[in-house]
Amino acid sequence: MKKGLILGWVLGIGLAFPGASLRGNEGVHVGFARADISRHVKTKLPFRRPLEVRALALEQPACKVLLLACDLMEISPGYARHLQVRVGKALGIPEQQVLIHTTHTHSSADKGSDAKNLPGLESALVRCGREALAKGVPAQVKLAEADVGQRFSVNRRVDAGDDLGVQTFWYGFRYDPSSDRVDGAWLAQNMRERWLRRELPPATAPLWMDGPVDPHVQTLLFADLKGRVLGSIVRFCAHPHIASALRAREMDSDYPGRCRDRMEQLFGGCCVFLSGPLANMVPKEHIPYVNEPEPEEMVQLGPIASLHPVKDEAGLQEMERIGQGLAEAAQRALETAHWQPLLRFDFAAQRFPVVLDPALVADGPARRAFRELLEREYRSVLRRAPSLEAIRPLANALNALEWEPGHWENTVSAQDLHAKCIAMPLAVLRLLDTALVFLHSEISPETGVALRAAHPKTAIWTVNLTGGTLNYLPPDSFRDEGGYEGRNILSQRGAEAQLRADVASLLGRVGLLRQ
Repeated sequence: MKKGLILGWVLGIGLAFPGASLRGNEGVHVGFARADISRHVKTKLPFRRPLEVRALALEQPACKVLLLACDLMEISPGYARHLQVRVGKALGIPEQQVLIHTTHTHSSADKGSDAKNLPGLESALVRCGREALAKGVPAQVKLAEADVGQRFSVNRRVDAGDDLGVQTFWYGFRYDPSSDRVDGAWLAQNMRERWLRRELPPATAPLWMDGPVDPHVQTLLFADLKGRVLGSIVRFCAHPHIASALRAREMDSDYPGRCRDRMEQLFGGCCVFLSGPLANMVPKEHIPYVNEPEPEEMVQLGPIASLHPVKDEAGLQEMERIGQGLAEAAQRALETAHWQPLLRFDFAAQRFPVVLDPALVADGPARRAFRELLEREYRSVLRRAPSLEAIRPLANALNALEWEPGHWENTVSAQDLHAKCIAMPLAVLRLLDTALVFLHSEISPETGVALRAAHPKTAIWTVNLTGGTLNYLPPDSFRDEGGYEGRNILSQRGAEAQLRADVASLLGRVGLLRQ
């Protein structure tokens, strides 16, 4: 009974935040700004290029919205809200109208980043937001969408056979230039070797990683009423993790930074890159990788930890090729788009409750004890020379524990765990008849596809990792299939379907709920 009361209280808080559904009359002012946030990232690594925040400010008589896109991997829900509150208070904007997005570049601050390893970040965001607001002028806009197919991205989830089942391979596949396809057979064979702790013959049959991708490069181009470009937005779905695989580990904005550079060369102004739902999307790299095994005591039973491009220079060139390719696809799409006056926008935002998985281990020591127990069981089973199918449940569980060490402890608070629920932000920004849907957490493209299918008469552009993360928040089918994203989940079954229902309610509030 007491547990039910606590859950109801938290649900009430989540629903009590009033959504901002604000309509102006005319004359939207648009402003852009950028700032270097490198000195606010606590790291011992050098910087290959600065990490930045890019700001877009939209202002009309009834409403201001500030979008801040940071070259960071991700931030916790609590810290994201802290930033929303502090930036909003400093600039006179309600917190729900401050959108904090992270591009998910892996060559930035570590997961679970908070005020301790991002010292002074809020002051940099305030300065950047204030500059964007001050630069705001009446604007016109072009909207365009390019379908690039599978030229730039790969679905990293694949059915690797009856022995491994569905698995997630981070990157390092073999690119076949003759077919423009990628083969994950050697990654699967390496996983088998790690599970069995012995070498196997090389795989002979290819494992084509041809799963569906989100092929859309979506672009907004803003100009003042005289045609001078103010800035742009580019949105695409693929992990920015090329730089993190290089042997020379340095802070880097990865291919999104190169995409911004090329957009600014092509059009001028300031480019903001937004990561769409990218949970199972990686860039399609055309370069060879080599695997350097971890020490024996490292029980890496899942995705390969020690992959590197054969040459770092090749990885750097891939970041340039992919970033520039996306910008040039955006350019071609914009050539046939028409300028439209931006007389108003509509915005709706609310914190919705997400029920947490009741099986979450309550603290670090208990979690470590659980892992030690699983490792002993795994080694015991391994001594009996079992089949890979027999090892798989233990290997999958250890994989989840190995690859997210303590991360969830920096994500949800003790109060959230006790209540088994957390209120997370969602927002919809309507520009003309297009809805930019800002989702928290690391979302899979399947969610974006489902939203577009449910609302076929509405142009929906989905963005993830805005307002903090609860790790992966995939469809329930991922939980049943397995794979990396199917196990590192903090939310309860049904959370992704509820998220789509919550988005539908926001679409209705901005006048876009058309079936």
